Amino acid sequence: MIIPTGIKLGLAQSFKFKYNDILEIEDLLNEFECSKKNKLWIINDFNSKQMEFEIAIEDYGLYTHRNGDYFEVLGLLVEQLTAKFGQIEIGDF
Repeated sequence: MIIPTGIKLGLAQSFKFKYNDILEIEDLLNEFECSKKNKLWIINDFNSKQMEFEIAIEDYGLYTHRNGDYFEVLGLLVEQLTAKFGQIEIGDF
């Protein structure tokens, strides 16, 4: 598991799904205008909403850690993941 950046975040969840190539996920994450720090994709604002949303690509899918006004990003992420990869399983850490 990726170690978070140390930002105090609120909720950590896994998004489990099957994928063939990590590039498929990276292309999807690039649509969110993420910055990349080491192996973490970080979203600090989206549509003028402030948040701290960290995403790491794992063997099982995605690890996420977040706080702030992230609900729009979360909804879009779930919609795009299910459209591209089918069924996903979301679980809390």
